[in-house]
Amino acid sequence: MLLSQTFSLLRQGLGWFAEGCYLPAWKGRSVRSNIQAIAIPTLVTKVMARMASADIMCVGPKSVREKFTGIIRQQDVRATEIDKVDMHASFRPGDTVRALVLSLGDARAYYLSTAKNELGVVSAESAA
Repeated sequence: MLLSQTFSLLRQGLGWFAEGCYLPAWKGRSVRSNIQAIAIPTLVTKVMARMASADIMCVGPKSVREKFTGIIRQQDVRATEIDKVDMHASFRPGDTVRALVLSLGDARAYYLSTAKNELGVVSAESAA
């Protein structure tokens, strides 16, 4: 199955990615609770007060050909002290971030999370 077709199925709520392969959704069951999602690399494009926007670069071993947008919300940046998160101190445009796909989100973007120790910014440039 082509990656673009798979993302189309994901946007329709018909499946999920885990361990580098596509898993179909099961009717009446929460897909997210049944599998372990994989970490994906993203490129931060825009940082706002309560969220950061990022482009998904690849899923598993395959790079994406189309533009897929993800959103990292303030409450999904870290697991503790959520109310103290400063998005502008956490991310900058151009940062490469390793994140998990939390959900299919809405029609515009996937919801991403960096709330685990192995996730977060992996490459960034200094402000100086």
